[in-house]
Amino acid sequence: ALRPTIIFAMFGMFDGSFEPPNKERTKQFQKDIQALIQRTQRETKARLVLLTPPVFDQSVGEGPSTDSNGNYSSQA
Repeated sequence: ALRPTIIFAMFGMFDGSFEPPNKERTKQFQKDIQALIQRTQRETKARLVLLTPPVFDQSVGEGPSTDSNGNYSSQA
């Protein structure tokens, strides 16, 4: 069995399903993060490192873009 000493969990823009923020999604996200922390503490001796995605600059074509209806696409 693996016995990690460090666990990395990265949450990115796909974890929000490209949807605008709302209270229900935020509450579920917080609940899921707490569950991950608790499970890591309960089942391992590893240190949990939570990461967020790097920022992107849409003006230079990096990151998602939206069409005139606000739908995300790979091309503007």
